[in-house]
This record gives sequence, structure tokens and C-alpha cells, in this order.
Amino acid sequence: MNPSAMYPLPQGYSIGIFTSIDESGSEVLPGSSVFFNPEYFKALESAHFGGFSFLYGKVYKDTKLAGIIYFQ
Repeated sequence: MNPSAMYPLPQGYSIGIFTSIDESGSEVLPGSSVFFNPEYFKALESAHFGGFSFLYGKVYKDTKLAGIIYFQ
């Protein structure tokens, strides 16, 4: 994992911030819907919607993925 930035959070949590889905890696949460699938995000990025930019966050508890945050 090579995030744009890692920010420490309380109680062993941290968050990685990424500017593209490729940068964030292919790690997904078990049982995630199609809307949190890396292929879905790649399709959105490649559609080149006018004025849209994307930002992804992955929240970790110690080294285990605990959550995904997505911003447009």
C-alpha cells in the first residue's frame, strides 16, 4: 500500500488517502456491494465526468481493513 498520506487515528486506527483506485490497491471488505468494488470505481474514473475528481480512503484497525470512504 502506498497512500498519498496516512493519518493516525485513536485506538490503533489509521486512514490511507488515495487519489485513484489503482493507487489504493485491490483490497476490499468482505461482503461489500458492487458499489465498493475496485472495478466499479475504475469505470467511474474512466468515464471522465466533467468537473469530477475522486478521493478514496481506507480505514485500518492495526493492519486489517476496517472501512472504505469514497468522495466525489
